[in-house]
Amino acid sequence: VAQSMILFYLVSAGGLMSYYIRLLSEKRKKAHMAFGPFCGGLFFMLSPVVFGHIVGGAFNQLFTMVSLMLLLIILEVGATRKSISRTAIEISLVFILISVTLHNHLIGLFITACYVLFLYDWSIQKKLELVLKTSVLSLLLAAYWLLPTLYGLTQINITQKLKENITFGNLIANVPSLSSALFANGYIRRFYDFMVIDKLFFIWKTVGLFLFLVIAISVFLTIKSKFQNNKYIIFWFGLYLLFINFATGFIGPFGTLVKFLYENFSPLSIFRSPQWWMMPLTICFAILIGLSFARLINFLRPKLLVKATLLILLIFVLHPFYLSGDLGIEKLYKRQLATDNWYKADHLDLYKVPADYQKAIEVL
Repeated sequence: VAQSMILFYLVSAGGLMSYYIRLLSEKRKKAHMAFGPFCGGLFFMLSPVVFGHIVGGAFNQLFTMVSLMLLLIILEVGATRKSISRTAIEISLVFILISVTLHNHLIGLFITACYVLFLYDWSIQKKLELVLKTSVLSLLLAAYWLLPTLYGLTQINITQKLKENITFGNLIANVPSLSSALFANGYIRRFYDFMVIDKLFFIWKTVGLFLFLVIAISVFLTIKSKFQNNKYIIFWFGLYLLFINFATGFIGPFGTLVKFLYENFSPLSIFRSPQWWMMPLTICFAILIGLSFARLINFLRPKLLVKATLLILLIFVLHPFYLSGDLGIEKLYKRQLATDNWYKADHLDLYKVPADYQKAIEVL
């Protein structure tokens, strides 16, 4: 059952991502216009963060991943409607699904507000009205869990306790490097990295960074051109850069600023693990892959060779055929021995198990 659900989540996520990117593509009846959306969906469904969720057993994250893509589709379709209330109701209903995890619920609200304010060709009054209606209605629909949670937090003086007891070890020891975050490679554990054969690791990471270079070139071409979806690629690239800074935590390019925000803005303490930032970062990167690949095909010739090259490089980053099958249990165990993170005692035995259990682990 679990395997069937995982397959359903992956196919649904990839399909919805492809459909969303196709909505953003130029309205041209050309076969190659389907290539970009296909590649964006492929990256999203087989990305490192999705792999990390599967290995970590975070099925609720896979569920909200699909729901977030449904949210983006409704947001894009809603931009062409006159009815604000209908769009607000549809968005709020999707948030019932997204609220399976509080982190993605908050990120979803943030993306919704940014999407409406920056991408909708409406008056500022209509934009604010949609954001306000969506926020109020989604919170009302979440009242069945939100009110008890808030009441419980008020009883324990959560703000003071966070200041006294909160630690941010994960934002120092377990964040991805900048070079990894640039191609949306990261999780709270480096499962995806450890799966790569050591001899191929440098080449693999170089190809991943090449995908970032493709996006950077596409953004540059976008600024100089007048294609219909210019605002989308710039919008998603802006969010992509924002989420990179949070995903790389206190050691990122703006680590000092990120640390200041965490220490002085209590609600950010909810996102104490880089995995929460990797999901929106992966969404941004997958969308940029789809839009960038479609854009480059318009500029480069021959189209068939360009498409074949881009697809091979993407598959090399994602496809499991070259993986070693080693989740890095020994490496993670040695790394845990050397760390002083607060979760060391709680999680250490997960990486060191008796030999008798090896068969059970392989099955799991």
